Amino acid sequence: GCRLDDVRRWRSASPRARAASRPVPWGSNARRPKPESSSASAQPDVRSGAASSSPGYLVNNNGTLFFTAFTDAAGYELWKTDGTTSGTQLVRDLNPGTTGAYPRNMTSVNGSVFLSAADGANGYELWRTDGTGPGTMRLADINAAGGSAPSALRRVGEVIYFRADDGVA
Repeated sequence: GCRLDDVRRWRSASPRARAASRPVPWGSNARRPKPESSSASAQPDVRSGAASSSPGYLVNNNGTLFFTAFTDAAGYELWKTDGTTSGTQLVRDLNPGTTGAYPRNMTSVNGSVFLSAADGANGYELWRTDGTGPGTMRLADINAAGGSAPSALRRVGEVIYFRADDGVA
């Protein structure tokens, strides 16, 4: 399966240096910065076997990395990791079954992660998670006629802005 060997915590003294030392995209052979500790080399695998879990949409929330990944049992769903095998887990199966919720457009604001996801009944809507199953919820049904497709989620201070279709012409 796809090992999360590129998912590591990095430390640097300045914002400019942090930007220069961010991990490179999955599977790239480009130079990688040195991890801050040997524990950062843990390689959790969310999908056993040779097939890839195709992790993506990574966002750091207070040292916990949130991402989407594919499993045969749940499809694409929301995961989190602290970089260890035991600390890598499914946050919540937002669309129960094998279809998946396809979470995307994630951003971190004030200890929560905001994202768009499809629960199988309402189309893509805005969700929030604190990293726990019970603390992961759809915030609103913005477009009752179908999904609102929230996108371009941006943090400005402690406020999140996004674009969505409310169904009003």
